Amino acid sequence: MPLPDRLAPLLSRQLEFERVDRACHAAAEAGDDAGLGALRARRLDAMWNLITARDLAGAASAEDRLALKNAALAELAASDAAASATATITSPATQTIAKNADETADAGVDSHS
Repeated sequence: MPLPDRLAPLLSRQLEFERVDRACHAAAEAGDDAGLGALRARRLDAMWNLITARDLAGAASAEDRLALKNAALAELAASDAAASATATITSPATQTIAKNADETADAGVDSHS
């Protein structure tokens, strides 16, 4: 379900919070206590900014909060998928396969024979 137009200006705040929240979880899983402390402070700031922005926009209902969260998570998932596809394309193994295919084509070898 698309994000209602009235909530669109709040999406950047929700994305900011979700990104910092993800970073907190990653730091916790990695055992990075120093980084985790700084990230928790950033997450608290992002949460405060998000809550304030939602309140000022009159978008503090449970439905609005859920719509914003779902839209942000969908955007992050799409971003992750695009980054993963780019990483696959530019990985050394993929580059080697592409190079070998180019060399085979340059040599006039039909790999489908």
